[in-house]
Amino acid sequence: MPWWTGIFRAALDPGVEDVTLAIGRPPLMRVHGRLVTLGGAPLTEAQTMTLVEAITPPLMLRRLHALGQAEFVHILSERVQFLVHCYEFRGRVGLILRRTPQPQPHLHAGEED
Repeated sequence: MPWWTGIFRAALDPGVEDVTLAIGRPPLMRVHGRLVTLGGAPLTEAQTMTLVEAITPPLMLRRLHALGQAEFVHILSERVQFLVHCYEFRGRVGLILRRTPQPQPHLHAGEED
């Protein structure tokens, strides 16, 4: 199982508003307006990049590397999805996953604009 499975399971809780994952920091969640550290060691570059490459559509991955940022929708379950903002800052990649209140339109696998 990927290292992020437990984080995504925790993100299914209705009180979770967003998840922040960044190299050199432990995972954070905003739950009912409060930031909660999920504990554990700070994320490594390898961990973070493995996640980015696993969930980021190819077009958005190219945009991330070309422009330093990309946004897309990641669906966790039928009722839970996140607007994902990937960014590069000072040579390090991070992600902010914001829970959306309702299903949002998204590109299907393999589609590009």
